[in-house]
Amino acid sequence: MKKLIFILITFVTINNISYANLNTLTCKSLLNKNKANIVYGQNFAKEEMSPNIWLFFQKVSLNNNYLNIISIDDDKPIREWKIDLVSGEATLIPMFDPKSQWLCKI
Repeated sequence: MKKLIFILITFVTINNISYANLNTLTCKSLLNKNKANIVYGQNFAKEEMSPNIWLFFQKVSLNNNYLNIISIDDDKPIREWKIDLVSGEATLIPMFDPKSQWLCKI
C-alpha cells in the first residue's frame, strides 16, 4: 500500500511540473463568433478544434509578447496563428480558407 501511495504522489508531482509552464488562451472569431482554445508553452502548443479534438503545432515561436504557432503536414503549413499576447489581437491563417481576425483572452 505504501508503494502505491508513493507512486501516485510521484506521478502527480511530475505531472504538475510538466504542465506548470503552460498558458491557456480562449479565442473568438470577430467574423462569425467561432471559438478556439489554445494551450501553449515555450516549446509546445495545441489548439482544441472541437471538444476533445486537438491539433498540435510543430513550430512555436514566443518572442516578446507575440506567439506564432504553425501546424505542418507534408512540409506545408496547414494552420498558423499570430497572436499579440498584450492586446489579444490574433490572425488565423488556415491552409484552404481566407485569413481571419480573432480576439484572444488569457
